[in-house]
Amino acid sequence: LFSNELFDAFPAKWLKWDAAENTWREIWVTFDESSGLCEEFRPLPSCLDPTAFSALRRLSGPETPQGQRVEIQPSARDWIRRVSDHVRRGSLLSIDYGGAPEDIYARRKAGTLRGFYRHQRVEGGEVYRRFGQQDLTLDVNFTDLQEWGEESGWSTVRLESQAAFLERFGQGFDAMAGAGVGQAFRVLHQRREVPG
Repeated sequence: LFSNELFDAFPAKWLKWDAAENTWREIWVTFDESSGLCEEFRPLPSCLDPTAFSALRRLSGPETPQGQRVEIQPSARDWIRRVSDHVRRGSLLSIDYGGAPEDIYARRKAGTLRGFYRHQRVEGGEVYRRFGQQDLTLDVNFTDLQEWGEESGWSTVRLESQAAFLERFGQGFDAMAGAGVGQAFRVLHQRREVPG
């Protein structure tokens, strides 16, 4: 199964760190006639297991800045589980932009959720505007993809930058795109073989 920019399109929950309570809160959007759209911060749903998401495990604690935002993708985990139920032998090759949570959130206190409207990047409260008229995306947490694959019986063959992946096959530099293009993208190759 080959995918290019599949996982960034899965729905995500946007969370905010509450240092006073030492916990993550889910960001909801409410509407009021007088004030318009407002963010509301709610407890995580009881059905959500925080230990299943590497950003929540690795970025929780006293060193986490108040208000740090992260995205998690429970539906991507469910998709990997469902696919695994139907594949006895094969490979997953997943290409997307992202990395480990420490890398993708290191300089992004507001998280990685962003939109694109008419080829212009929009962030923060702008992502709530223009419903259905702009593309929303986020950086993919490849640590999660790797762990979820392994818990579903996939072994990790290799996780590398797209540039390294292309170099191994003799196509490391794209003259049309320019140097450094493949550094933001990751390629995860996973393999599954169920005996019998």
